[in-house]
Order: sequence, then C-alpha cells, then structure tokens
Amino acid sequence: MVDVRWIRKRVGIFLLVLVCIGSSFVAAAPKTDETQLTPEERQWLAQRPQGIRVAYDAGFAPFEFRDEQGEFSGLGADYVRMLGQKLGTKLIFRTDDDWNKVLGWLREGKVDVISILNKTPEREGKFLFSRPYVKVPCVIVTRREAPDVKTLNELAGKKVGVINGYAVDEYVRTLYGSVVQVVGVSNASSGMRKLAFGDLDAFVVNLALASYTIEQEGISGLKLVGEDVMELEYSMAVRKDAPELLAILEKGLEMVSPAEHEMLMNRWYALDRNSERLALTLRVVVFVLFIVLGVLAVFFVINRTLKSRVDERTKELQKELDERRRVEQELRESDERYGLVVRGANDGIWDWDSASGEVYFSPRWKEILGYTDAELPNRLEEWTSRIHPDDLDRVDESTTLCREGAALHFEVEYRMKHRDGAWRWLLVRGVGVQDAKGCATRMAGTQTDITDRKESEGEREKLRALHQAIIDAMPSALVAVDNDLRIIQLNREAGSLCEDGCGPLLGKELMRAIPFFEQDRDVVLRALQEHRVQLVPRRQRAIGGEVRFEHMTVYPLPKERIGFSGAVIRVDDVTEQTRIEEVMVQAEKMLSVGGLAAGMAHEINNPLGIIMQCAEGAKRRIAPDLPANRKKAEALGLGLELMNEYLTQRGVTGYLEGIHDAGSRAARIVANMLEFSRRNTASVESCNFNGIIDSTLELAANDYDLKKKFDFRQLEIVRDYSPEMPVVPCNSTEIEQVLLNLLKNAAQALAEMDSPPETPTLWLRTSVSGEYAVIEVSDNGPGMPEDVRKRIFEPFFTTKPVGSGTGLGLSVSYFIVCTNHNGQIEVDSVPGKGTTFRIKLPVGGTAE
Repeated sequence: MVDVRWIRKRVGIFLLVLVCIGSSFVAAAPKTDETQLTPEERQWLAQRPQGIRVAYDAGFAPFEFRDEQGEFSGLGADYVRMLGQKLGTKLIFRTDDDWNKVLGWLREGKVDVISILNKTPEREGKFLFSRPYVKVPCVIVTRREAPDVKTLNELAGKKVGVINGYAVDEYVRTLYGSVVQVVGVSNASSGMRKLAFGDLDAFVVNLALASYTIEQEGISGLKLVGEDVMELEYSMAVRKDAPELLAILEKGLEMVSPAEHEMLMNRWYALDRNSERLALTLRVVVFVLFIVLGVLAVFFVINRTLKSRVDERTKELQKELDERRRVEQELRESDERYGLVVRGANDGIWDWDSASGEVYFSPRWKEILGYTDAELPNRLEEWTSRIHPDDLDRVDESTTLCREGAALHFEVEYRMKHRDGAWRWLLVRGVGVQDAKGCATRMAGTQTDITDRKESEGEREKLRALHQAIIDAMPSALVAVDNDLRIIQLNREAGSLCEDGCGPLLGKELMRAIPFFEQDRDVVLRALQEHRVQLVPRRQRAIGGEVRFEHMTVYPLPKERIGFSGAVIRVDDVTEQTRIEEVMVQAEKMLSVGGLAAGMAHEINNPLGIIMQCAEGAKRRIAPDLPANRKKAEALGLGLELMNEYLTQRGVTGYLEGIHDAGSRAARIVANMLEFSRRNTASVESCNFNGIIDSTLELAANDYDLKKKFDFRQLEIVRDYSPEMPVVPCNSTEIEQVLLNLLKNAAQALAEMDSPPETPTLWLRTSVSGEYAVIEVSDNGPGMPEDVRKRIFEPFFTTKPVGSGTGLGLSVSYFIVCTNHNGQIEVDSVPGKGTTFRIKLPVGGTAE
C-alpha cells in the first residue's frame, strides 16, 4: 500500500531542491539574509546559546501537533525549523495537552514564542504578533442527516461546539452567543465525537483541522454546510517583553520565498487559494516549467523503468481505493447503526482517556444523575466524587484491572449520588483499548440505571426471607421436590430427619440426601403421578434408642401455577399424640373394667367365700389335734392318723390346699378389682420423690422370691436424683406401691433373661420437666416389642406364664398415677436394650 504522506513529503523535498536550483533565475518576493539583522538582534540571539523556546499546540493538526513519536510536527513545525536554519539559531520545543496552560507559559515568560496563533483583541494585549503567514477559513460541520444551513443564525437554540481557548471560541461567543448554545470542547477530536454521537448539533472549526481530524479518527456521517463563518489568520506570537525576537522573526519570515511557502502549504494543507495566491502559483509554475525542461531528459530515461512499476502500483492503489470505499461505507452504516442502538438503549455513554485524563460524559449519562449537559462538566472527579463510599474500592478494583491489562472488559454495579441526594444503583460496562505494553490507554462504555431492578430484588429478597422464616417456624418438617425428586426447598426442621446431619441439601436427590424417605419413594411418586394427597400414618422411627411416631403427608404442587411438577412432603412428629390416644384408650378400658369390677366383685365374693370356708372347714374336720374330731372318730372306731395318712396318699389333702390357694388368689384379684374401681379416699400430703424412692428400695431390697427366681441383692442400683426436686402433693403409700411394682417387674425380667447382662442394673432418676416432677425407672433388661408396649397397661394383659401374674399390676399402677393423682405414666422400650418407665406428677404444695 502506498503511503500518501510519504509521497507528499518526498515530492515536497524534490520541489524544494528545484526551488533552490532555480532561485537565481526567477524573480520572487523580496528576501532578507542574516546580514540584515541589526547588531542588537544578533547580540540578542548570541545571549541565548541554548536556543529559542518554542511552544506549540499538541492537538492542532495539521498546523502543529505532537506525532506518534512525540515529536513536534505539522506546518508550523516546518516553518519554525526553516526559520531556525535561516537565522542560524537553535530551537527548544515544548507542549502540553492543556492549550490554556501553553498560553499561560508564553504569558509568564516560560517560553519565547508560540509557532501558530490567531491574533484577537484579547490576545493582542498579552502578546506580540508577527505578520500572518497562514490563512484558513472556519466552516460549519453537521451530521449528514441534519438539514442544510447557510449561517449560524439558522441554528437558533441549537448546541454549537467550539474548541476552548481558540480564536473561533471568542468569535462565536461574541457574535452568536445570544442565538445558539455555545458548548466548549477540549479539542477537535472531542468535538467531532460529540457531534457524531448527537451531543452537538453543529461544530465550528477551521477547515484544515476538520479535514485532518475526520481522516485521522475515521469518523463518518458528517458534512460541511453553509458559508464560511470567518477566515483565520495565523501568526507567530512572542512574549510581550521580547520585541527584539519579534523583529528577528519578521525578518526570518521575509527570508522564506513564495516557492518555499507554497511547498510547505501543499505538503500540509491543500486548499483552493484566492486570486493573489493564484498569480503567485502561476509564477511558480512558469519557474517549474523551465526546471522541468532541464530534467525532462532524466525523466525520459527513468520513465520506462518506472512505467511498469507505476502501472502495478496504480492497480494496487485502485484496489486499495475500492477496498477503502467499501470499508468507509461499512463504517458509515456501522456508525449509523451504533447511533440508533445507543439512543434506543437509553443508556449513558462515557469515554475516558486515562493517558491524558480527558473524560467525556454523554447528556444521557448526566441526565441519569439529574443534571443537564451544561450543569455537569466533563471532569473525572465529577464521577469519582459521587460514588458511594462502600462501593469505591470495588469500582477502583474493576477499572484498575482493565487499565493494567488484566481484563479487557469490565462490568460493575455500584451506587452514585443523584442530584436530589438519593443513591441510584448503576450498572457500568466498559472496554479498554490497550497499547503495545498491554495497558489500557483509553476506556469507554455505557451506564444503565438499575435502581428499580435493585429495589425489586430487595423486596423479593425480603419476601423470600419472610417465607423462609415462616416455614422454619413451623414444627413440621417440610421438604419440596421437583418431578425428578430433587430438593428445591426445605425448612430448618427438615434437618432433624437426618440423624447424623444432612449438610447442604438443595439440588440433591431426595432419597440420597435424606435416607429417611427411601422406603416411601413409591408414595411420593404416586402423589406426583396421580396428583392426589398421599398419607403414611404413624410411621415408626427409632431416634436415640427411642421409638417415635410420625405422620408423613405428600401434597402435589399445582403445575399450572408454578410451571413445573413437584410436591411438598410434610412430616409431623405425633409421638405425644399417639401416646395420648393410647392413654385415652387405656383409660376407657380402665373405666370399663372398673365398672365391670364393681359389679362383679360382690357376686364373686359370696360363692368365693363359701368355697374358701368349705375348704378351710374340711381341713379343720380332719385335723387330728382337735378334740371334737378325735371324739367323733373314737365313737365310730376310726383312727384319725390312719385316715389322714389315707387322705394324704390319695391327694385329698393336696386338693384341699389347692382349693384354698386358688380361693386366696381369686380373693386377691377381686380385691384388686375393687381397688381399681374405687375412687381413692386416702389423704394427700406433700412428699419428696427422692425420699419415696429410697423407702421403696428398702422394701424391695429384702425381697427374694425363690419361685420367681429373682433377688434384689444381685442387682446394681444407680440413683441419679435431682438436688432441686420440689415437693409433690401425692399419696406416698400409693406411689410406693407403683414403684415397688415397677421394681419387681424389672428384677423379674432381668432374672428371666437367657443371656443376662454382665451387670444387671436398675437406674432411678428424678427431675423436673415443666410443671411436672418426674421419676424414671430404667433397666438394661430384654425390653419389649412395640405390640407389647402398646398393651402393657391393659387390665389382665400379661406376658408371664399362667399363674405367675394377674395382669393387673401395671393397670392398677396406671390407675393410681393417672386417675388418683392426675399424672402421666409412659413407657419407652427397645428390644434387647432395656425399658424405661416414666412417672409424671403435677408439682405443688409445701413440705411438711
């Protein structure tokens, strides 16, 4: 690809050589050589061996600017260097991105001259100016879709941009400030971007700077309209206290021939000239023609060699031109599309040049914060000073990562203070443009107001927390699953379904996460498939050696309301309810048995009394030690000893003993039945449970039943009394009866075990639970299955062999505790691990 600038530069050099060759043959403008400097002027230069300090505008291309290598370049640069050669003096160049700062250097004497500056009334009072050596018109630039205008008067009320500190700035503000809204920009590049983005309606700038900026920035979609606003004449500006330097520069400018001037102008700024310049051009052309005739022979020789290369290069240039036109068309379409997208998205636009510190905020960016475009200047601190203190570090971290090249893109949410003092949530996205070192020298992006979304998210989070708090407060365990039986929601109580802890459960498969539900998989699936509530009543589960009863209910979720199939599983611990129901059933049985006992007792007692009386009378009638029996036997000639021997050998005596024992056992049953049916009338006194247990143990300690094979002396007794036991209103005799019955049953169960424990043990504990004083009697015996435990308090129910028990001991105990004392008696038992009876009596009264 051919470098147009390179060709232009080489052609300029060639023309300069030609000018030097023929300068002695062609009449030109008057010139002054170095010998025409006055002694004072030569002395002024000699006193400054370091050279003249020249300042320039770093962004005023093509007149003067800082190129990519950081060197002073442009029309003014070539002019100044040419003057330096002609005057034989050194030059020191200096610039800054802030143009007003450069002007300040000249005003303060920190530099000697500014290479190109337009003379205005204001500046004329601060600086000395040479004669103008560059003239250029200022034009109006608008977007392509905007209507054509002739003058700025037709843009009444519109936003018109000018470059701050430039002559056109003062000119437009003075003549048109009351007609249009004058908006200052930092440089031509910024003004062109604002115009392209729609932040400006027009931009007034000199034609050469406009053409150069559009070409360099690749900006499309713009056009020139109307008449020239003004013609700018640029001179060299000298500090006020250096008139000698002004005179030297004036003579230096006279040394520049018209041909040299034209060559420099053509190199940097190709525009049509007025008639005076046209005449000068014709003179130069005539001059060049003479020179060309001299070198025609040389061109003819090399023409053939270059022709083929030129043809090839022409084809390449044409191809490049076609490609450039295509790319430019695509860029124009892309710019137009981007502009529409930006305006449609209603987002703010920002652009930050981190190298120079220049920042741009679009009007929409400022509107989000409650400001108009004119109210909020484009300064970086206008952004950073409004960020919420808690978010500042997060924003700084994101932008730093992008600026240092660690991330090409960044996205961050943070709060900024609105004009009304409220904090607005913003979503900022950006991208960095990296240099050769990978660091971002420029970042740009969008800003979106997401306050409404954040507030909605906050409300949703509050509702979610409230919902979770509500279900966590429920005593039931709740687990929600989807159609694949994966857990989507649960409450705190659901964690109790895992004996060893569950860990995180959301998203896990139900049966693996909570093995408790493995046996109920079919029930859950049936609820999902049939869309009907499923119930598993009184499901048993052993927890810490205790059997608990639980209801499990599966509720299918309505798919039409939540968008997917699922179910909620509720597990309720109904152990207490089950036991209360058992107690109620037992109480009903007790009442029934009590009524039966009351009616039966008297009917049974009469014949039972006759039977026992007859059996006792028969035993007395054959007793040899009674005188009346001997007298009758002698009268009949019968020996009582021989008769007793006969009755013994025939078993009659044993029959009579059996009749007596059976009658006694029946009498005890009737007595227990009467006790069961009779309301207690014994006195109630304030008792201490610890003392009642100790007195009961003294009674049981000497109890030994050879027939039933139990001996309390072989048992280890462990007492675990609460030292803070309150007094309890009760009948101590009846409570001792209950405890003695429990102790005997435990001792007998331990004695009858096939494989008794190494140390048969009874534990007796006292404690306070709420409003109840509690006695627990535990053993490490064989325990009992659940079907036996549920019937243990039924009258006449026994697991002992016939003749070994009446089945009324625990029924009477139940009656004493629940009916006579308004208490509770419970039993927990696990086969092979022992049994625990729990007696609960209401607390009250005082100790005697």
